[in-house]
Amino acid sequence: MSIRIAVLVAGIADVKWRATELGLPLDGAVQGPAVARKLSPFDEAALECALKLRDADASVHLRCIVASDSADAGLLHAVSAYRPSSLQGVVISQERFWDAQALAIELAATTVCESGPVDLVLVGREFGDFDDGVFAPSLAQALDRPFVALAQEIHSQGDGLVFVRERSSARECINTQGPIVASMTNAKSNRLRYPLMKNVMAAKREPVQMPSLAASQRSPTRRAVSVTAVVAKPRNEVPCRMVPGTEDEQARAVADFLGRLLNAGASARSPL
Repeated sequence: MSIRIAVLVAGIADVKWRATELGLPLDGAVQGPAVARKLSPFDEAALECALKLRDADASVHLRCIVASDSADAGLLHAVSAYRPSSLQGVVISQERFWDAQALAIELAATTVCESGPVDLVLVGREFGDFDDGVFAPSLAQALDRPFVALAQEIHSQGDGLVFVRERSSARECINTQGPIVASMTNAKSNRLRYPLMKNVMAAKREPVQMPSLAASQRSPTRRAVSVTAVVAKPRNEVPCRMVPGTEDEQARAVADFLGRLLNAGASARSPL
């Protein structure tokens, strides 16, 4: 079964950078160079599952869309090293990421399907550094497609796809037909492979083209909010005490306390 897949990634701030290098000094002013980004574990899961589908069927068309708040050559080259059939970058102003529903509507209308119909859209369960999990289902709604959440594996079966995910102690298999959107979560089975070195070097030589997403004429779907007050959470009123003595004495005191606690619980559960 030959299908067309679109994988959307946004990356996350590279934790190896210092806060001041990220343009986030202690005084709260945002300045400095653009934030260096890397693929998140959920971006990697979405990309790896798409690559496995292509491994199983060489006719699969894999299109990757890299969304970032700057023309991030590193992030674009990292994805390019996996040699997708096509690669597209788009610069989105950071404040637009805060309204996931409006952004999903814009990307659905201008980016996701602009190169032709797409059978499968994969997105990490969290889109970029904004971890509310709203973007993927909002994109499914904007595209008017069914949605599968928190998938870990994808297999082709006849004319459809099977999504596999773990829910508590159960393993679910979801059979689907037709175009669909899925959010991917990370697991041992979808750890992203390392790209071939020759592909890494070839990707670094490719020019970076990341046009900005056109200014939206739509109103935000929700108003921005900010923290207006911080209230200290009251501490637990359960009394506590320091246990004096040597380590052996402290251990015996703790063991004695736990024994009395267990006995009290057993007495409370016993029938009258």
